[in-house]
Amino acid sequence: MKNRKIHIELIAKIRYNTNNTKLTKSKDLFPGEIMKFKNLSKHGNLHFAVFPSRGEKVLAEELKLLEGAVPQGFLNVRQTGRERFDYTGEQLIFLPQYLAFPLSRYGFFTLVEEFMTLAHRCRDVYLDPGRFILNPSWVCVREQTGEPFLAYFPSVQVSSKMDIPLDQRFLVFLVNLINLCIPMAGQGHEFLMDFYEFLKLQKRFEESAVEDYIIRIDENIYHNVKNKALMERTGPSLNSPPRLLRVGTGESMPITRPVFRIGKEYACVDFCVAGNSAISRLHADIICHDGKYFIKDLNSRNKTCLNGQELPGMTEVAIQPGCEILLANEAFIFGY
Repeated sequence: MKNRKIHIELIAKIRYNTNNTKLTKSKDLFPGEIMKFKNLSKHGNLHFAVFPSRGEKVLAEELKLLEGAVPQGFLNVRQTGRERFDYTGEQLIFLPQYLAFPLSRYGFFTLVEEFMTLAHRCRDVYLDPGRFILNPSWVCVREQTGEPFLAYFPSVQVSSKMDIPLDQRFLVFLVNLINLCIPMAGQGHEFLMDFYEFLKLQKRFEESAVEDYIIRIDENIYHNVKNKALMERTGPSLNSPPRLLRVGTGESMPITRPVFRIGKEYACVDFCVAGNSAISRLHADIICHDGKYFIKDLNSRNKTCLNGQELPGMTEVAIQPGCEILLANEAFIFGY
């Protein structure tokens, strides 16, 4: 049965034009706001240019900050002309491409929490989250980890009637995110519909309200994303190895070996997944290289998925705290 899209009155029609290099006007999300975009990506490196509308005033101090130390989750930006900003990133794809593959409920709300964390991070460096470009066509994701990246637009519209409040921007963006998401088989659309109903009740959209909602859904999502953000600032503690949580049973195992094997063959693995015949004897490895972690599917019969995307066999793929790992039909969370 074809996935049913949710009809939402607030959402404007979007023409996803990230596969061509033509200049295109973007007034689809925010009334009165018109920009032009040009996709210049090639050879796996993401690159697009933004041409602001009339009446935009560049904020020199913000631009200077962004051209120096770029906060985690922000795209690199350079002003390359009087009326042109170029954004770049490596190993990234556009959000509609990422969401062309099914997401689990855990994966969807992890993505939402990542966006809320980006809004908090923006304020930490005295920037205005309202200046993120939240048109889904130009939001980016690191394909292997599901980590989102946003383009920050360091300018202000001179006319106050053109300045759309932050609460409307993020509200409409989350509604668009709901529409774009394809739920993983067997999970249904209910969690998307419930989230939409929650958004409709918000008199004023606030990140903290969304995070409270996510905690009610699954507090592990909130804590894993926050722990990941903390690690990015401080680095992992030598006294706290990462752990693998088996969601269905609550079993949690510290990952203390350079090669940590998962499967159902008790004598041959570090984490024995008992009671599930879909798990292979030797299903997957979590591997540590220089403090960074990777997962490798061992050509298992029923495959391994990372954040809802199937992994190729015998290939190491980077993982981050908060990642959802699905071994066959068994869900795990990698975190601290």
